[in-house]
Amino acid sequence: MRTVLPKQPATVFVTSTKENLQRWHERLGHQSKKHVQQFLKSRGISVDSDNSKCEACLFGKQPRNSFGDRTAYRPKEAGGQINVDLCGPMEIESLGGSRYYILFKDDFTRFRRVFFLKNKSEVPSYLKQFLEEAKLAGHEVKQ
Repeated sequence: MRTVLPKQPATVFVTSTKENLQRWHERLGHQSKKHVQQFLKSRGISVDSDNSKCEACLFGKQPRNSFGDRTAYRPKEAGGQINVDLCGPMEIESLGGSRYYILFKDDFTRFRRVFFLKNKSEVPSYLKQFLEEAKLAGHEVKQ
């Protein structure tokens, strides 16, 4: 009888029959580990109990600073602060041929005024019109 030796050493791959709870926690969308264990147990999959914290979950639940109280910055009267939004160009023109609109909003009263524009170059004339309308209503725009 003769002994035959392989030219290269043999390689062995070993896998664990026990599943990793953290891996299943990640696979199942970061559900609580308690629920993951119950789910796996009901399906005959055994996992080791794992009390380690999931870094992704901790990062996702980290506390954020509040935006703060806006009441300190809110105007105390109409015209105290006007917010303006210009939107466009729209893909489809309005019935009047406009492709833009500009919105003026009084931060104190929440009053809104919308103008429809065919071109962005019309913004200064509508701003002037809005300021005149506010003045006629007795509300001088401050900001």
